[in-house]
Amino acid sequence: MFGLMKVRSCTLGDDERSVRRLHYCGTCKTLGSLYGAKARLFLNHDTVFLAELLSALSFKEESPVAWHRCLDSFNCLACPDSDHTVPLPLKYAATAAVTMTEWKLSDRVNDSGRLRWRLLQRLYGGSFQSATTQLDKWDFPPDEMHSILASQELRESVVGQSTMTADERLDYVAEPTSLATALFCRHATRLVDRDECGQDMYNLGRGLGTIVYLLDAVEDFACDLRNGDFNAIRNAYLPFDNIQEQAAIRIPEAIRVQILNKIAHHQSEFEKALYALPLAVPDKERFADRLRWNLNRKLSLPPAAEQQIAMNVVSDHHDRDCMIHMTISKRWRLALQHGTSLAQRFCPTQSPTLPSRLVHPVARPIMFATVLPFVFFAPQQAVGTTSYRECMSLGFNLMFLGIVITTLMQILLSLIPIAALKNLPFGNETDRKRNPENSNAGSCCDACACDCCSGCDCCGGCDCCGGCDCCGGC
Repeated sequence: MFGLMKVRSCTLGDDERSVRRLHYCGTCKTLGSLYGAKARLFLNHDTVFLAELLSALSFKEESPVAWHRCLDSFNCLACPDSDHTVPLPLKYAATAAVTMTEWKLSDRVNDSGRLRWRLLQRLYGGSFQSATTQLDKWDFPPDEMHSILASQELRESVVGQSTMTADERLDYVAEPTSLATALFCRHATRLVDRDECGQDMYNLGRGLGTIVYLLDAVEDFACDLRNGDFNAIRNAYLPFDNIQEQAAIRIPEAIRVQILNKIAHHQSEFEKALYALPLAVPDKERFADRLRWNLNRKLSLPPAAEQQIAMNVVSDHHDRDCMIHMTISKRWRLALQHGTSLAQRFCPTQSPTLPSRLVHPVARPIMFATVLPFVFFAPQQAVGTTSYRECMSLGFNLMFLGIVITTLMQILLSLIPIAALKNLPFGNETDRKRNPENSNAGSCCDACACDCCSGCDCCGGCDCCGGCDCCGGC
């Protein structure tokens, strides 16, 4: 489960984007705190969605805006130091990320037996054991889960020789992933005292788990066939066909249509369960649109359908200024404004004590100067800081370093004349045609590195363009 519930932050309002960032960075830091720094590689958008969903369902948990500051996105090295600091939705999402990765590695080992998967299992054995221990504390039914997952290998070994139809074969091998995901979602409702939502969360998880399994089979179809690994689509629809090995092996179009119809059915089941949950209507619509857009992007559905979804989502945010798509002069003015604000807040002009009156005139310009580069290179992050310390902690944000490099490249390219760009060995004519007035502004799609660091998640070929103001020009 890596990316099915990815968010385009450019479609969110300021408050929504802040809450999303808290869940994303909070889940990442919780992974590091509970399961070791290396477990932060397991962070994915789908388990962050689970954290968002639990926060919205829980009436006992405090609002995300009241969470401990160490869970914020400014300093990647600042992780929670105790279980009491970590909200339950983040702890459960982090545990789910580790457990689901363990399932995935086990499946890879069973399918291919390659050494690299076995080494990863050994490397993360401690993290997997810690996650199992945590699930036991929550009275998660381990026997039920293990019996479900243990049936995967047996199902894959017998499905090709069965008398079931192709659709029944596909459902048969997808069921362990579907049921395990449903089990995780249903148990979450018990932890937040929302047992009445258990069945709806179970149905939601089952639909999501089936979609994830089918998408994995679609994306890995060619690779699995070349490597001789198990592939659900091949074994369900083409168990006896001798497909010649070639550079690019594609799913036959007739079978692809059937798979798309099956995914659409489970998407409908997911949305039906989602809308049955006691959530605010805007939350339901946002989560449903998120799944639709990502399915369109992953399955390369017709652009018209994708653009319609994008227009529905971003229609309320056309008038918002995107800080990523900003000229050098605007960046500089914003840096001066925010730098002055932070310096005055930390070193006020009127100081009550004599030492302060002596030190502040010297410290104020130093603080002002050190804040400027942070606001200039990463305005989206820096303007959210409320203190000098928070702003300086951006230097320990891994994604901030990537933004600096990307922004420098954009500035250098903006200084090259348009005629010279035509001779560069990359891009196309459409990409090189920029508005002269915005020659200093890079596309926000170029600056996108991570959900928690920029205001736009539309990277990946500008998939969300068409209704997204911050991508104008890509």
